[in-house]
Amino acid sequence: MRTRSQILDSLETSYRHALEGARERDDAAEAARLELDFVRDQLQLEVLLDLRALLLPERADAPTQSDDTPRESGGGVKDILDTAARIRNLTRLR
Repeated sequence: MRTRSQILDSLETSYRHALEGARERDDAAEAARLELDFVRDQLQLEVLLDLRALLLPERADAPTQSDDTPRESGGGVKDILDTAARIRNLTRLR
């Protein structure tokens, strides 16, 4: 599975390439649209990656989470309810 940084780096590389092309063509409207699209897509990907991190069980050989909160592995109703609570907290407006 690709890491968070690999995914976000790929997104940035794609947009940089397209943005450079728009600037070479002196297409200011296209460059502005690409910059806005990049920010939107980056935010969407970060949310999806956060959800992926919440839903996937942590492997013993995987690096720790960035927020340093340990997660128990295994199944069960308690784990499902904990995951649902984390997703609910993530989606609340702050």
